[in-house]
Amino acid sequence: MKIFKYFLLSGLAAMAFACEDNEDQITTNAIEGGLLVPQSASISYVLGKTASIDVVLTVRQGIGVEKVQVYKSYCSECGLESTAKHSNEVLVTELEVNSSNVEERVDVTLNQTYAQLRNGLLLENQPLPEDEATLRIGDFWEYRFVSVMADGREVVNLNTITVSVANAYSGSYKSVGKFVHPTGGERGINRNKTLAPIDPETVSTEYADLGGSGWVMWLVVNPDNTVTLVPKGPASTGTVQFQVDADDNTYNPDTKVFKLRYKYAGDGGDRVVNEILTKQ
Repeated sequence: MKIFKYFLLSGLAAMAFACEDNEDQITTNAIEGGLLVPQSASISYVLGKTASIDVVLTVRQGIGVEKVQVYKSYCSECGLESTAKHSNEVLVTELEVNSSNVEERVDVTLNQTYAQLRNGLLLENQPLPEDEATLRIGDFWEYRFVSVMADGREVVNLNTITVSVANAYSGSYKSVGKFVHPTGGERGINRNKTLAPIDPETVSTEYADLGGSGWVMWLVVNPDNTVTLVPKGPASTGTVQFQVDADDNTYNPDTKVFKLRYKYAGDGGDRVVNEILTKQ
């Protein structure tokens, strides 16, 4: 396997994105092949804690790819349709592959700083701020890419990669615990969860193992690292947090672990949940 590294200097920002085979759009002047696979479909940019981001992009073995065109844009308040703001889109760079993927897959590593992320983008005719601390939690950069084949034709990817402005608590977590139903008995919780940023102290995720029913909870990390659970959507507004162990309903910043214990009333009695969420 061949490995190339691109460290894009100031003025050049690059990210990579990919999708499954059936998600590549073949233009009228394109041929199949040149599929790209990212190490991650989404990346968190934690304010004040992210010096730079490394993104690994794999160019699959197959028909030769000469270069990958990388485009980026920025979206603010995109969860709110009435106030969503979109930046311009810019061509960031063209990453040279030179058909090296014909013989074997090629890994390309892109490194970028905040200066590279913001370069060239205008939001409401203004450049993104020099001070990243003024960015809005939940905003994101969106990247797309085009593979230019050896004969000049193109493969356009339909998926995008997002780099989200995040807080210290967002990311991928493993949730382990149990849900005790008063008549249905006990069931284990063992699932992956995504904690999405809401504001500097708050993340949103599925409530217990009821995400399939649309139940959502916000977790607010207080200054003393206690955690306040706020039910959202159809989740029970009668949710009550309680303690059995001294560290129930807390966040440990050293281990990046949420320990939660809560319950809500229903027919037959309380539904009781305890779960431990560990950042992956």
